[in-house]
Amino acid sequence: MLCEKLMFLQKTAKYRVSRRLMSGHHGGTAGENMPFRKCIGNPARGALMFSVFFGTAMFGPCLILIYLMHKD
Repeated sequence: MLCEKLMFLQKTAKYRVSRRLMSGHHGGTAGENMPFRKCIGNPARGALMFSVFFGTAMFGPCLILIYLMHKD
């Protein structure tokens, strides 16, 4: 009995919290809920920035290694 009551209270609390969080969402266009949308503004600029930062992070260690191997 106690276990059933606790499960009911847990479900009720989860439902209320989720409804409260979702009530501020207005829906609309794709990508509206991106946390950094206002900083980037343009989707093409976002893709370019992602490519630059991701490319730097992946190719940077290779450049350092090549430099160290060619250094005399």
